[in-house]
Amino acid sequence: MNCKTTQPSWHAALHGRDIVIISPQYWGDYWVSKHWIAYELSRKLRTVFIEPPIWVGGVIRNPWNNSSHLRRILQPLRRVDRDLYVLSQKFFPRGIEWCGGVTERTTEALLRLGIRSPIVLNFGTNYQLVKGLKGAVTVYYSVDPPFPEAGHENDEALTCEASDLVYAVSETYRKQLAPLCTIQPLHVIPHGYSFEHARRVAEDPAALCPKELQALPRPILGFVGSIHDAYVDIERVERLARERPKSSIVLIGPYRNNPLGPDLSPGALHRLRRLPNVHLLGPRHFLDVPRYVKYFDACLVLVNVKDYGGSAMTGKRTHFKWLVYLSMGKPVVAPRVHEAESIESLVYLCDDDGGYLSAIDKAVTEDHSREMHRINYASQFAFDRTLDSIMQPIAECLNGAATPDDRHLVRYALKEERV
Repeated sequence: MNCKTTQPSWHAALHGRDIVIISPQYWGDYWVSKHWIAYELSRKLRTVFIEPPIWVGGVIRNPWNNSSHLRRILQPLRRVDRDLYVLSQKFFPRGIEWCGGVTERTTEALLRLGIRSPIVLNFGTNYQLVKGLKGAVTVYYSVDPPFPEAGHENDEALTCEASDLVYAVSETYRKQLAPLCTIQPLHVIPHGYSFEHARRVAEDPAALCPKELQALPRPILGFVGSIHDAYVDIERVERLARERPKSSIVLIGPYRNNPLGPDLSPGALHRLRRLPNVHLLGPRHFLDVPRYVKYFDACLVLVNVKDYGGSAMTGKRTHFKWLVYLSMGKPVVAPRVHEAESIESLVYLCDDDGGYLSAIDKAVTEDHSREMHRINYASQFAFDRTLDSIMQPIAECLNGAATPDDRHLVRYALKEERV
């Protein structure tokens, strides 16, 4: 597709278009950047958020342990806001081929909504689905490195080939994708965050301390994110809990039935539960997370670079939680990861467990001199700016293309949900 320069505002250029987001994570109360992007885009354009496929046979065999998936099977297309829909894909047992393949069923569901030639914003490497959607513009947005199963090692290259534009969330990822993008424009577009919402919570005197934190001894050392063996260094938490017994270590995020990734291993869960000053709170609603961070004395990045630096590239991965913390002006203590080297003056980066403990002590006793610097840094990732970065190249590619002449506004009587 020939990309040209266009109007300064993508809103006008994309008026009347539809957005389809392909996500490797399910829709729910716990949001990462792609959920926010879907929600923010739906305020301007009709948006469909496509969840990962569900294996119907497994859910039917064990419905009690898959209650959230059971609902997705029974109601695969649902409306969660005025112009935001969620579509659940399904894999059927072999022999029920009359249902068609995943791509065919997905395309048919979109057609019933009147969606043809959408703008496709793809966060995964399912290139067959990407091709089947026949997007007016297709974008591959790499926010996490793929970990392909055997036989799928070339899927990311095929996804890039099937895309008109490729976005990388960091310079590290751009370098990895560059050899795969022979003709596709490649842009670095970092994570965005709901900065304005975080600041409203920070400045609201009515946003009181959550009850789970009120009785905890201070300082409160808090973590927000997926809780699994790669993202939480269990050995580091154990040492921190032992050597700072008067501190409260609070972990907020899914660790069982995790909609965003793997679960915490049973052994790791057992080790955490043995620590009296470690508090596993589980996930919290995305809108309520800033209220918890507001009352942290220091914020933790616990990614396990020692054991997962090679297999999961934890030292190179970008972490959405940085923006959650920095938007509130909080001190952040983290292992030395690539992403944070440019903001070392705003955070505490540590090379080993001893350095991590020392940094905790500095963080909880620091003055407020760096607070505004952190907030100002985070402000550049507010969603208005991020959406401009995401959508402007798309608008440039569509410049001169005809606006869809018939949106076929056929709507299901979908159940309305609160976002």
